[in-house]
Amino acid sequence: MGICCHFPAARTGGGGRPLGSLALIALGLVVFLTGCGSSSDGRLAFSGRVSLRGTPLESGTIEFVSSDGKYQSGGTIAKGTYSVPKEKGLPPGKYVVRISAVKESGPAPTGPPGPEAEQHKVEQLVPPEYNVKTTLSAEITKGGRNEFPFDLK
Repeated sequence: MGICCHFPAARTGGGGRPLGSLALIALGLVVFLTGCGSSSDGRLAFSGRVSLRGTPLESGTIEFVSSDGKYQSGGTIAKGTYSVPKEKGLPPGKYVVRISAVKESGPAPTGPPGPEAEQHKVEQLVPPEYNVKTTLSAEITKGGRNEFPFDLK
């Protein structure tokens, strides 16, 4: 039996230390022992298309996050489309949407072997108003089509 439920991000105390590590472990154990069954816990599937300057976005990622940060889900964008199944979906509500797509823009920095030498320079293809400073949003509704097209300029 696998764990199929989503958990909110761990909260931290002063100095960035995780709070309630044992509580999270206990919660994980309870979920493992009780399982999630076939219930989707009210989550709904959602999908859509993404274009950048009128052209379908070849590849990238899309993320839906509730304003309180309690819920988040998303997936990959391939050939301008994305689809998130009910099992990984979200409950009804309003969500902030972030879209990202990168391409390699140059060789890795030169220098001694190590993690820096293995990195490649990347360029964000999507303007900041659609990811780090997003202005995008969507509302997932029960009984709705929950299809969200995004035409990025």
